[in-house]
Amino acid sequence: MTIHQKDMCATLPICNNLSLKKSCRFFTAAFFINYLHLNFSSSCINFITSTSIKEKLMLIKNILLKEKTLSHRWFAIDERVRFAIAASCNMGLRYLIFVALVFAFGSLHYQLTLLFMWLISSFIAFYSYKKLVFITQGNHLQEYLKSISVWILSYFINAGILSLLVDKLMFNLYLAQGIAISFLLITNYLLFKHFAFSRPHKLSWWEKLLSMFDIIKINPN
Repeated sequence: MTIHQKDMCATLPICNNLSLKKSCRFFTAAFFINYLHLNFSSSCINFITSTSIKEKLMLIKNILLKEKTLSHRWFAIDERVRFAIAASCNMGLRYLIFVALVFAFGSLHYQLTLLFMWLISSFIAFYSYKKLVFITQGNHLQEYLKSISVWILSYFINAGILSLLVDKLMFNLYLAQGIAISFLLITNYLLFKHFAFSRPHKLSWWEKLLSMFDIIKINPN
């Protein structure tokens, strides 16, 4: 019997003393708390031992406030730092996906494995940048296609830097790739921000003022 099952069994005598309506309310709230990845056992005990509906609602409210606080802390971080964190996590995840695919299907056709790894990781990276870094709404297909073009350009930039540093300047391969990644972290941030996830330009107060005097309209037809 798991820990969660033991905790649920321990609460059954208490639930038997409650009405059917209160018991349903208890199990609904218990699963809701478990969904939010908090401590299941202590939350259930606090919920059961609370004597009024008001205390139960306050417990759920505190849980939601904690979730909101975590989200607020993340988005309070500078956008460039969030991009660096997300990019680093995506690179690590990309490597783990590649290792898992090679382990599952073998290393004979590693180029095909690399293609599948790229397809899977591109979706994850795209949504992490969209939702956790640049926070844009809609335009999923358009932004995804733009993101692909950024990654393709990044590949050629990376290849060009390696060719220059390793073949021409005789740099160590690992050092050269480290320099390339550092350079691409900056260029990719600018490309994603101002191209892939660019927002509509907002007019300043001065531009809005000047637009009031834009009386003459040129008809292209």
